[in-house]
Amino acid sequence: ESFETSPYGGVGVSGTQSQAGQGWGVGPVSGAFHGANVAAIGWGATGYPADANDALVLPAVSLASATSPVLTFHQAYAIEDGYDGAKVIVWDGAQWTFPDPVGGYPVAQLQYQTPADGWYTGTHSSWQAQQFDLSAYKGLSQVVVAFWFVSDTDNTAMAAGWAGFWAVDQVSIAEGGASTGSTGSTGTGSTGGSTGNTGSASVVFAESFEGT
Repeated sequence: ESFETSPYGGVGVSGTQSQAGQGWGVGPVSGAFHGANVAAIGWGATGYPADANDALVLPAVSLASATSPVLTFHQAYAIEDGYDGAKVIVWDGAQWTFPDPVGGYPVAQLQYQTPADGWYTGTHSSWQAQQFDLSAYKGLSQVVVAFWFVSDTDNTAMAAGWAGFWAVDQVSIAEGGASTGSTGSTGTGSTGGSTGNTGSASVVFAESFEGT
C-alpha cells in the first residue's frame, strides 16, 4: 500500500483520536518515501495527539496458500523517547498478536507497562525499511496487520515546539518479501508514492497511498 488511491486499498483506522480526525490520516509531505503521500499519525505544528491509543488497520488478507509471507514497509518517526511508542500488531482471527521485526525493536518497554515487549520510540528521521516474518500466520485466511501507536498525557520530555509523528509508506505483504516494483527517496521533512506495480503474483497486498 503506497496510499495514493482513495480509499487506499481498504485501509482503515481505529481509536478515538483517529476517528475524530486528529490521529491517523493520509496526505502529502515533503520527502515522502515514494510519490507524494504517506500514512501518518502526527500532522502540522502540534504533532500527534496526547492519550492516543490508535491504529492504522490494513484490510484482512488470506495467507492460506502462503509459505513464507513477509510484511515490508518504510517508516520515519519522531516519538517522545521512552514515553510514547509504536509497534506492529497482527490479528490472527482470534486475538491480537505482537510479532517482532527482523532485527528486533529499538527498545523492549516504555516507561509504563504495556501489553507486549518491543517498541519504536525516539527519533529516526530518515526513511527506514522494516520487515516482519509472517510465517506464524501462514494457513490463515483472515489476517489483519495494524500499525499501533500509543502516547501519554503530554510531551514534556521534549523541547518546546516539538511535533511528533510516525509515518509509514510503501506497505506490502508478499512471499519472501517480493518487491512491489517501486523505489523511493532517502529522507523525509515532515509527516504525508502511486500504488506500486506489484509485478508478481506472490504479492498479497501492496499500497503506496498515491492518487485521488
